[in-house]
Order: sequence, then C-alpha cells, then structure tokens
Amino acid sequence: MLAKDLEISRGELYKIVKFYRIYSIVSGVRRQLSWTHYKLLIEISAVEKRDFFEIQTIRNSWSYRELEKQLKKGVYEKTSKNEIEEAFKTKLPAVIPQKIFKDSYDFSFMGSQSHKSEREEKDDATSKTYDIKSVALIT
Repeated sequence: MLAKDLEISRGELYKIVKFYRIYSIVSGVRRQLSWTHYKLLIEISAVEKRDFFEIQTIRNSWSYRELEKQLKKGVYEKTSKNEIEEAFKTKLPAVIPQKIFKDSYDFSFMGSQSHKSEREEKDDATSKTYDIKSVALIT
C-alpha cells in the first residue's frame, strides 16, 4: 500500500491526492499559504468560495486557526456579492524573499564590529572555541 510505503496515513494520502486534483498546476499554489491552510481549503467544494478564502487568508495573514474560525462563522455567506467581487479584483501582495528571510543573526556579542560574512564569523567563533578548549586542557 502506497500510504504505508510513504509512512503516512491513508487520510493524509487522500488529502494529498485531493490537493493535486484541485491545484494540479503548481503556479496556482500560493506560497503564502501552508499545508494546513490547504487542508482546510481543499474541503471547500465551491471554487469561488475557496478562492475567496485563499485571498482573504493572504490579505489578512490568517493563521490556520483563524481561517478555520472564519469558515465556521460563515464569513463568505455573510459577505455581499460586491465585496466578494472587489476581493477578486484586488491584487495580492507579491512574495518578496528578502522580506521573509531577513538576516536575523546578531553577532554583536562576539565583539566584532566588522562586516564579515556569516562564514567568516563562524570560522572566528570556531577558532575562539578551540582557544578556550586548549586553555581548559592546559590548566
């Protein structure tokens, strides 16, 4: 059985197949959404409703739980047709990798004021570690 070979549950395998059937073109997948988002979205059979929730999730940065809450509240059904049409007309923000993957390393604790690359900083830290170990072994 494929699910067993892949070491995943049958239910998860069915969700993957369903996902592929709905989003068979990779360009249709939105990078801003996670697999947990998609697991909720693929359960929506109405294409327009599913698209609406994709857009709203991205626009409002909804977590999985927030999306689940909005689905249960019936937000789509309570939203006017004009608002739904406007949601589809509005262009979604593009994914900019530089904004997502910022340089979050802070090497200030090492006392380095230079603008070294991450590799150079790592090499410096490694050599300092060896210096500390050699001092500890001598004493």
